[in-house]
Amino acid sequence: FPGDGYMGSLESYATAVLFRLLGPSPALLYAVPCALSVGLIGLVYRLGKSLMGKPDGVLAAAFAALAPVYLVIFGVTPRRGYIETLVFGTVLLLLWRRLAASRGPYREGSALLVLGLVSGIGFWTNFLIAPFIGTVGVLLLVRKPRLVIQPAAGWAVLGFFLGSLPFWIFNFSYEFWSFTLFDFDAGSRPEAWSRAILLLRETAPYILGMRDLSAGGLFWPSTVLLGLGYPALAAGIVWSWLKGGLRRGESGPIEAVMISVVLTAFVLVSYMSSRFGDLGAPRYLFPLYSALPLLVAGGVSFVRRRSPWGWLLIVPILAGNAVGIARAYADIREGKITATAFAGNYMGVNGVRPPDGVEGDLPRLRPLVEFLDGKGIDRVTAAFGISARLNLETAERIVAAVPLEEKNPPPSRLAVERSERAAIVTHGRFTFFEPASFERVLRALGLVFEKAEFDGWRVYYDFKTLGKASSVPIRPTGWRGEASETRDDPRLAFDRDVTTRWGSGKPKGPGIWYLLDLGRIETVHRVVLLPGIFVTDTPVGLRVEASRDKENWRTVWELPEIMPGLYTWRGQPRFDHSGIVELAFPGAQARYLRFTHLGESPPFDWSIGEIFVFSPGAGGMSGKGQTALSRARRDLIFGRRAEAQERLSCILALDRENMKAHQINSALAAGREP
Repeated sequence: FPGDGYMGSLESYATAVLFRLLGPSPALLYAVPCALSVGLIGLVYRLGKSLMGKPDGVLAAAFAALAPVYLVIFGVTPRRGYIETLVFGTVLLLLWRRLAASRGPYREGSALLVLGLVSGIGFWTNFLIAPFIGTVGVLLLVRKPRLVIQPAAGWAVLGFFLGSLPFWIFNFSYEFWSFTLFDFDAGSRPEAWSRAILLLRETAPYILGMRDLSAGGLFWPSTVLLGLGYPALAAGIVWSWLKGGLRRGESGPIEAVMISVVLTAFVLVSYMSSRFGDLGAPRYLFPLYSALPLLVAGGVSFVRRRSPWGWLLIVPILAGNAVGIARAYADIREGKITATAFAGNYMGVNGVRPPDGVEGDLPRLRPLVEFLDGKGIDRVTAAFGISARLNLETAERIVAAVPLEEKNPPPSRLAVERSERAAIVTHGRFTFFEPASFERVLRALGLVFEKAEFDGWRVYYDFKTLGKASSVPIRPTGWRGEASETRDDPRLAFDRDVTTRWGSGKPKGPGIWYLLDLGRIETVHRVVLLPGIFVTDTPVGLRVEASRDKENWRTVWELPEIMPGLYTWRGQPRFDHSGIVELAFPGAQARYLRFTHLGESPPFDWSIGEIFVFSPGAGGMSGKGQTALSRARRDLIFGRRAEAQERLSCILALDRENMKAHQINSALAAGREP
């Protein structure tokens, strides 16, 4: 799950091994969580057997196998260690049973070390292991308090830090990024009663398996069966207790129920006291799926010891779960439930359905792949929801990268950047621009292109530069600047230092202008503006006028909506964080260029870090210069910032007019990755 500062990658590593052995495929993504799900059933059986005996272990395993539909569907979805949490948590409870029955410090020390290791690995994988750790701590305090308060507990602490070592290495390297998860404004949260109502009304029905996962409302067959089963079980427990209380040899079922109660208490307290209680997302209550098998099996076991018909109490519960699973399976076959439905973005009071007007399901890739194959295109720029799937489902025969905030591995980005025939692809909510504005900006860059629309897909491809593609920079010798706002020296806009700037000194608004005097009449066909260290200071829109005599002006370029960071490279559109504004127009004879701001966007200023002006002509960057620049970008993509900056310094020492080097420096100076 790239881009998150929390949740470990244990499942990813295990899947990578399978990919290495069997080749990558979407179906194989499910292998690890499915195998863990089967293993969980065995672990629940073993835990139930150790507490209550073999028949009741079977009851617990039956509930784990025929579990509430949300666990069955969400648990086998490949993502972020939710099923792993239940596996690790059940192992922790089994280790507690071993510690409770152990004799001798040697066995206790080794068991505590393993307990700590499992806790640490679970903590690295998913923070939801915390309720299990708290439950085991309470159980040890009750049964063997010396293991908690005496030096022997140091083995568990040591094991925890060894098991969670990847977590700490990551956080020391990235300024404790994981802990930003806990930063929230407590004062902005709803009252506790509001969270409790949300929990009971919306979230609990998901956990118990009463919800229709495709429609979000109650699924009445499951609701009726479970609504009868759970109260009947509770009544049976009360009846059995009143009939005879706890008899000799019957502590196992009661202990199983008490473990589930303690675990449930930890889950609910942590959930209700955090911001997760405001979200209403059932996945944050996932540890309850370790409490429910013990609660149901323990209750049925307790009643069964009073009446031979007590085992029937589990029948409506299992039947309710089975009906919900059958409904979900039918919905999956009809395409009503997909992996996206469980991505968590829209889980909560609206169920799994996205809000109106927002596409919830992942689009079918086959039409896109067939189109790209037909056009001979194997490099794509697309949002992460598309790019990650293209890379996987085509086994990187088609390589895709994200335009900004790249999450794919560096080779993907490099492959797309170096391509001279990459397509830009969007579908529904998987986009990063408004189509009409994007197309206007592409044309304003001097590009012509083909566009195809089919099955909800929009593909831009076969980009070509209109007119003469080659340019040579006009050196700033003899340049002068004027501006409507003179807080900053206008000459700072062409001093070839991206850390200095001319700024408007007031919020962006219509009518602010900057005038550049080239000192002589030149043929101008392209201009680039860099904002420098203030990437928020890019213009909203611009009008560019040219004049030979400063008296007669002609508009050569105008765009009311600019997309900063979109530029051309080798005749292809590219995106970066520099805030670059590039504009191209037919060659104009001019000595003066006037840039007038259009639109407004308070509170930020409009500023220009550097202006570059180009005339048509052969030449431009040398082959060695392009190679050095490509290597600098490669260094940055692979995180080698110092090496990249050294290369950029060498490039600029040889050629102060190398706009691409200044562009990268502009992003670096602003603290952004180009």
